[in-house]
Amino acid sequence: MKKHFLFAGLLIFAFYCKAQVPAIEKNIAARLLEKNISATGLQSGDLGNSIISGTYTIPGTTIRMVHVQQVYQDIPVYNQLQVLAFKNDQLVSTVGERLQTIDRLTGNASGIPVISAATALKASLAALNVRPPQDIMASISPDNGKKIDFGKQNVSIENMTAELIWLPVDEGKALKLAWQVFVAPLNDEDYWLVRIDAKNNSVINKQSLTVKCNWDNTAHSVKAHVNNLHPLQNSGSEKEPVTVTNNSDAAESPLVVNTARYRVIKYPAESPLHPGGANVLVTDPWTMSPGNATSLGWHNDGSIIYSNTRGNNVYAYEDRDANNQAGISETSATPQPSLSFDFVPDFTLAPSTRTTAPNQQFNTTNLFYWNNLMHDFSYLYGFDEASGNFQNNNQGRGGAEGDYVLAEAQDGSGTNNANFSTPADGGRGRMQMYLWTAPSPDRDGDVDNGIIAHEYTHGISNRLTGNGSTCLTNAEQMGEGWSDYFALMITHDWANALPGDGFSKPRGIGTYALNQPNTGLGIRQYRYTTDMAVNPMTYGNLASVVAPHGVGTIWCTALWDMTWEIIQQTGINQNIFNINGTGGNSIALKLVMEGLRLQPCSPGFIDGRNAILKADTLFFAAQYSCAIIKAFARRGMGIGALQGSSNSRNDQTLSFLDCSSLTCNAPTGLATTAITTNSATISWTAVAGAINYTAEYKLNAASAWTTAAASTTATSVNINGLTDASLYDWQVLSNCANGSSSNAQAQFTTATIVTCVAPTGLATTAITTNSATTSWTAVAGAVSYTVQYKLNIASAWTTAAASTTATSVNINGLTDASLYDWQVLSNCANGSSSAAQAQFTTATIVTCVAPTGLTTTAITTNSATTSWTAVAGAVNYTVEYKQSSAIAWTVAAAATTSTSVSITGLAEATDYNWRVSANCAEVSSVSLTMNFKTASAGCASQYDIASNGTAAGAALIPVNTDITGLISPVNDNDYYKFVILTTGTATVTLTSLPDDYDIRLYKSNGNSQLAISQNGGTRSESFARTYLPGNYYLKVYGYDGANNSNDCYTLKIDMGTASFGETPVEDIITKTIVFPNPATKSVTVRMNELKGTAEILLFDIYGKLLAKQRTSQLNTNVDISSLPSGTYIIRIKNKEKETNLKIVKQK
Repeated sequence: MKKHFLFAGLLIFAFYCKAQVPAIEKNIAARLLEKNISATGLQSGDLGNSIISGTYTIPGTTIRMVHVQQVYQDIPVYNQLQVLAFKNDQLVSTVGERLQTIDRLTGNASGIPVISAATALKASLAALNVRPPQDIMASISPDNGKKIDFGKQNVSIENMTAELIWLPVDEGKALKLAWQVFVAPLNDEDYWLVRIDAKNNSVINKQSLTVKCNWDNTAHSVKAHVNNLHPLQNSGSEKEPVTVTNNSDAAESPLVVNTARYRVIKYPAESPLHPGGANVLVTDPWTMSPGNATSLGWHNDGSIIYSNTRGNNVYAYEDRDANNQAGISETSATPQPSLSFDFVPDFTLAPSTRTTAPNQQFNTTNLFYWNNLMHDFSYLYGFDEASGNFQNNNQGRGGAEGDYVLAEAQDGSGTNNANFSTPADGGRGRMQMYLWTAPSPDRDGDVDNGIIAHEYTHGISNRLTGNGSTCLTNAEQMGEGWSDYFALMITHDWANALPGDGFSKPRGIGTYALNQPNTGLGIRQYRYTTDMAVNPMTYGNLASVVAPHGVGTIWCTALWDMTWEIIQQTGINQNIFNINGTGGNSIALKLVMEGLRLQPCSPGFIDGRNAILKADTLFFAAQYSCAIIKAFARRGMGIGALQGSSNSRNDQTLSFLDCSSLTCNAPTGLATTAITTNSATISWTAVAGAINYTAEYKLNAASAWTTAAASTTATSVNINGLTDASLYDWQVLSNCANGSSSNAQAQFTTATIVTCVAPTGLATTAITTNSATTSWTAVAGAVSYTVQYKLNIASAWTTAAASTTATSVNINGLTDASLYDWQVLSNCANGSSSAAQAQFTTATIVTCVAPTGLTTTAITTNSATTSWTAVAGAVNYTVEYKQSSAIAWTVAAAATTSTSVSITGLAEATDYNWRVSANCAEVSSVSLTMNFKTASAGCASQYDIASNGTAAGAALIPVNTDITGLISPVNDNDYYKFVILTTGTATVTLTSLPDDYDIRLYKSNGNSQLAISQNGGTRSESFARTYLPGNYYLKVYGYDGANNSNDCYTLKIDMGTASFGETPVEDIITKTIVFPNPATKSVTVRMNELKGTAEILLFDIYGKLLAKQRTSQLNTNVDISSLPSGTYIIRIKNKEKETNLKIVKQK
């Protein structure tokens, strides 16, 4: 039972799991972990410090990914993640690390931060040179205070969050408790994660989530460039006139787009200068990607149909003023349902021109087109909603939504560059495309399609690797390589490609933006080609290249080699958008995509290579592993290559050994399952380097073999037509590129045909008036069962189940109080048995009477308790209520077995009706309607508090002031305290009585009565007397249970010659005020005489504790946003002193 308990804990503390992961998904993942616990390498102690941070099924497969995050004190340890894959309930891949002796690394810290999240946010903003708002208040605190959402607060373009993490420091030798703060500052090209020491508020480090390519000289500013080269477009007096309509949403009616035309640099052209790069009109390009990839098209974000360059996947607009806000997006020249973005550019003019030629319109449209293509293209190969893709509406397919890409054309924050920001799933990705300085005019990255694809892929690689945001920050990470690779793949003319092109046609990246010929180097040191004479880069160059761009070049070189190596084996898929097409290019792309999700957090080159090999095993039965190894071996990452630490680029070991020199091994792991009298399934473990397998079988006594599969790529084969009760031999061999292996052999015996006997152990359960469940004991050899039934007096049988494999069947539609016969027979491979029979009688319908004894008690301003007398035969009850003036009823309890239900969330001082139904087995009956009226919360003063029911909790009241209060419920007492400093007279009056209320006066001990006034009825009460110095207590109460929940009494002390004291003689209550009061979202507690630490407690008017917090601040915010409207009590305890204050929450 211990293991089950630990897994329950694993699920309970899965706070780090994103909200989009349903509980049922996490439960499936937990069961897989439990079943495969030994294979995962997790120990029982590890489970208590683990959470399931993510799980989903890879699209189009039965492979389930599970991410297991290491935690300590329920707080995640940064980037300590295990990435697991399961297929057919078996663990098939596991990578990732866990820190050991975590108690020692944390110094046995408690996990409780010294500084608040708000304080950490202020420190983070200061570290980013952002002026913090005057008052920082959290809007959402979902994870018990461990992750807090502060909203945008007018300083960030995305919601700012602060999350507690354990951060490895000193090269992993220690862990610090830190607040990880996410900020996307206004007018900043970076999205930031800032880590603040939760103990001393110091900045530990900060990390940009924005990948910058820095492909050219970044010192050249846009402003200077425009001033120098385009004065007419930057001068305020001579500015070219532009008329812009505010079309940021551009939604129209009817809400439909049937067709759309875009003038663009059409796929697969890399730029206007590459083959096929002339600007042309394309119609409905989303039809290239069928199915779920484009189910909403390109202009529907799930709620709005747009007529501009915006939709579910991307919002494209210009950002020339570099304020990170949506500038001009391009609008269709025609209304819905047929859109047209036909902007004909003139590349001899500046890219930002809008009127002389619609260059900016064309470039923004092209950016929109290629972002959508990258969305659809990557979706087809596995980057879907559950995998963390970028979409506003996920249509219930998993993952977090609301994270479409913000594509900023001609961004004014720089030149000769581009970048992509990738927050965690659910946060909007942002692509910033820049102008590129050229002789004249400038060139625009928005029409260099390779750069667009490159930037978008940063979002793909970050989202698929590990936790989806921070796992590609290590020294050997290959982000630039994946981005180059996807750019090459989507801008290659596969329809006209030849298998030799990988060698003979080297490719550069970004040649258009850099004003180079198509054959130029582009942004990299070498062009991409399998020709080692043109691109000699290997794993050995890793230490000397510039990170991350040089690192990425080596990685992309290996991937490009691998693609052409597989092409030599399988040919080319001419339409790479056809995922069902065969060809090495689409196979390689699928391997790279799946390798991203199978690799660990913070991967290195060998991690990435191994993940691709694992993908080949899982998706293609390892038939391309030899080609993969051969390509990687050419670049120094062959068999035996070692990575060392993925955080270092100087500790790798090269190997150029490929599979051609290896022995083709015979399969292992031979197994025979699903054995019947005439069939069996044989299986084996995939062999590295095997292209396919040959399987044969024979009777043990025979000499000739029968071929079961000649060249299967699967690792299992079903054999049929066998003889029962016979011993069989079977064998399988591997077929590799360099030959075949020897045979691996095994045996099995087919099942014996047995006589089919009738079932026994017949039983009938769950008998109702119209149904019953029949069951029996399983019969050895039975394939299925047939169940029939009939009324005892009838002759014809009705079939309840013709061939069920279960051993129980539910029969419905029966007649009450009737005798039934039923029978079951076994169906075996060699025939059926005789029938076994039994009988049962259905239950009699019981009349269900309406409940009586309806009462309403505990009526407050917003709730009441209903109760009734139990009804014989009732299974449960349904309670409904409504305002007396309303028509529709609201269900308070649908199927309660209790005879009392509390109704909450009511409006104050309002008449209500309620009723209760008794639900019996067959029928239900409804009671008469009862009425009640909720109490009014508006008249009681701040001195009528929850604790003043006794003298010990009496509220200190002022003199010469009307004090209002309520006597409710029955037997309520209200005690008040006042102070006399010098001997003299005073008069106490009790007026505005809604019922027969009386008043008593007590000495300072609160027990000895000095005076009483009890005039009877609703007449006022009063007494005048001479007082000595001291504390006095007043008790207001209802005679003989008199009370009223709506109307208040008025109490007043009129001072005569006596003098009044503001504090009790024996104590000085901490001077405290609460403001604003009434309030809607929060109140501030100001403690002017705070000493040390105080405790603030929040009660409802019935004394129920709702929240508490400790503070050492003079001013402390108390969040009441989630509370219903009404009156509440704040109690402040400081040292030996305490005070109570009443507050009112309004809507």
